[in-house]
Amino acid sequence: MILDELAWPEIEALDRGRVLPICVLAATEQHSLHLPLCTDRLIGSEVVRRAERRLPDTLLVLPPVAVGCSAHHLDFAGTLSIRHATMLATIEDLADSIARHGFRKLLLINSHGGNHAAMVVAIQQMLETLPEVAAAGASYWSLAAPALAELRESGPGGMGHACELETSIMLRLRPDLVHMERAGRDGDYSLSRFFGGEMLQPPPVAAARPFREFTRHGGFGDPSTASAEKGERFLEVIAGAVAALCLEMTGAEGEAHG
Repeated sequence: MILDELAWPEIEALDRGRVLPICVLAATEQHSLHLPLCTDRLIGSEVVRRAERRLPDTLLVLPPVAVGCSAHHLDFAGTLSIRHATMLATIEDLADSIARHGFRKLLLINSHGGNHAAMVVAIQQMLETLPEVAAAGASYWSLAAPALAELRESGPGGMGHACELETSIMLRLRPDLVHMERAGRDGDYSLSRFFGGEMLQPPPVAAARPFREFTRHGGFGDPSTASAEKGERFLEVIAGAVAALCLEMTGAEGEAHG
């Protein structure tokens, strides 16, 4: 069920005990030389749509939050960014809206690394400000990390931003927006035991650096191994992981199909 494709009486009639609102936290930001600024929104939205097709009577898909916390990308033209305080307020306001309509659960699916900290803090804050809403959130790559690790072909440092994963998925979704002739490995992959890491193996120490400091053209990883066929496999394992999480949150394990 897609919220903004329904009329309000249809939403009013939904079973509040069964239906789980789900919202993508995305971004509008540079994705190196070869991917469009809408990459995070398109990927996150497709993941959630696929999960919804598996659970059509369970998931209520909210419109994505299309601009995220992307200050570390602002050196590259076109990037839009909001402050963490704005993201916190946005998440809380969305949760308040669904709570007013009687829903008592909310799942946030993050598709941009810069949103993760704000998402976690927002969920924690809601214990005080909206205790009636049981909120949870996860970055899609973390949910499916073991399966993604088995499918990947790039080595350490190959996944991060405009990388094998994101490029493969975009080749599957919108090949007309992908410029593979411009794609190339980018990003200084650190071997530090504290600060080294990538998308599927994040570093143990949190730090913030602008992308301009450790990339040549705004990417991190190796898109040269990307393919549309691999993008389809990536999407399916991610959507399966999201659907499994949704079933656990609603207590309806065993109902997924598609």
